[in-house]
Amino acid sequence: PDLLERIAENLGQGRRWFREPNVVVGRRGSKGFQGALTGARLVAELLALGDPQDYFEIPVNKRLMIPIIAGNLEQARFNLFADMAGMIIDAPFFAPFVQSITRDRLVIATPADLARPDRPFAGSIEIVASAATSMAVRGPATPFQFYDEMAHVEPGTSKASAEEIYSSSTPAMDQFGT
Repeated sequence: PDLLERIAENLGQGRRWFREPNVVVGRRGSKGFQGALTGARLVAELLALGDPQDYFEIPVNKRLMIPIIAGNLEQARFNLFADMAGMIIDAPFFAPFVQSITRDRLVIATPADLARPDRPFAGSIEIVASAATSMAVRGPATPFQFYDEMAHVEPGTSKASAEEIYSSSTPAMDQFGT
């Protein structure tokens, strides 16, 4: 019921969207589609910056990694990563930017990458399917992260609890501000 107030609060703090949306939807409720659509939109926002590394003051030789974290690699690969990669590679808007795709990585070039062939690699944005471990996302610059079925990630089913994974992963987003 306080949605409009929360939107106003975000806008007042300089954010154009909620920092951490939790999508709690039942089976077959299109969570993957919603996540893929959100991911594609956010990648488009990065591309609109022209040179996101320069904008966020990140070294040109450091890729921006967008992790999709799930209880295990197969789940990440075949669910949300497949949905997001499919949405991006099927959209004509992204065609000039898609550099490569493997079963768990999608590499996207920015306009700056395409304009300067001397950049250290073909694309500086990488969407990666990842298993839920506390080390999975430590180190890379991650402008945003996606978690799939984290309510079911527990020490008995994963190498770490959902809380440990979240607390070790989210500091990688701090350098991106609001």
